[in-house]
Amino acid sequence: MQVVEAKNDLQLSANQIYTLPASKLMEVRNGKLHLITRPAVGSDGAEGIKVLKEECGGTTMAQKPSTAQVESMP
Repeated sequence: MQVVEAKNDLQLSANQIYTLPASKLMEVRNGKLHLITRPAVGSDGAEGIKVLKEECGGTTMAQKPSTAQVESMP
């Protein structure tokens, strides 16, 4: 698999791993990545994972909360 840094309006492709630039969050709309700068709270991350799985068949990973800069957003 190829590892690619996410960029705004990047078309999703199979067998790729997307990493986020610092201080960015990612949304998936119409098969494209959209980067945003804002804190995610509540279920924002869970909703993004659901869309990624349902629309693209993707897999996600998260770090352990104890190692995250913000424990509620691993």
